[in-house]
Amino acid sequence: MFSISKEHELRREATCVDIGKPIRQGVYSVVLQECDDKNPVEFEHEQNGPIRHKERGLCLDVEDIPSGGDVLLARCEPGKASQQWSFDKYFQL
Repeated sequence: MFSISKEHELRREATCVDIGKPIRQGVYSVVLQECDDKNPVEFEHEQNGPIRHKERGLCLDVEDIPSGGDVLLARCEPGKASQQWSFDKYFQL
């Protein structure tokens, strides 16, 4: 289970999501790495919308990924179904 922290990190417990290696032009793998409190990797997300890597402007995407495959980071496309995400709970800070 993933969450977005108050520092805007996309986390899974003590690990954070970041950009991995390029797969093809404009599309990158996603990696989990130890979170860095001094240099957090920030994401932006509005409820039921895309999860966007703040620095690179890429969105989490599941288009053309086989069952059990890993998500990717790709160019954001407004309204694209494969880039829409939701969490079970949202809290106001």
